[in-house]
Amino acid sequence: MKQMHEAGVSHPQAHQVAALSNLAHIVVGGLFAAVSVLSALETAGVTRGGWRFLWPGLLLVAGLFVPVFILWAARAHGVSVRHVGADPLQRQHFVLSALVFAGGVGEVLAVAQVGSAVLRFVWPTALVIVGYLFVVHRQHGTSDAVARAVRAHRMLGGTLILAGLAHGIATATRAGAGLVNTTWTVLLFLAALQFLRYREPEGAYASPEAHRHHGR
Repeated sequence: MKQMHEAGVSHPQAHQVAALSNLAHIVVGGLFAAVSVLSALETAGVTRGGWRFLWPGLLLVAGLFVPVFILWAARAHGVSVRHVGADPLQRQHFVLSALVFAGGVGEVLAVAQVGSAVLRFVWPTALVIVGYLFVVHRQHGTSDAVARAVRAHRMLGGTLILAGLAHGIATATRAGAGLVNTTWTVLLFLAALQFLRYREPEGAYASPEAHRHHGR
């Protein structure tokens, strides 16, 4: 795993990277599912008071998890921070994480009624940008693996964009417990399911040459 760069890695190493990526998708999917359920409960008036900080807090956890996980995995496999930072895919992961974390900060401050009401729009805006970045998300691997991963990420990105737009509309119109405010939580839950179900396709992260050497 010492060569986690754009050209891909050897076949056994690619399987290790793909397994770690799958685990990260599952954890993020679980966190997003919890966020969607808790926000839906808040919309329904079930959770109040201090409980309203719970799902924004999970956004903070999700935003911190990915970069910490990437750096831990790199250290565990002898990959330098410089190599991680040189990979456009990993840099995009850090940007995605920063956006989710910023959304969590905005929601925490909004619930605490600290600062401007504009803070309510940080998370829906971040969701739209995150969705767009998934649509254009870089992929490593063989041509077939990249094509399949791109399709899955575009579907995920589109779902996140719709969730962000629905949340933004609900926030702007103060929809409260209305259909629009419920829609974004449903869309986020659908996105969470896509995270949970996603598995890196065969050939992900592998160079085409390494893939052919293993009879694929």
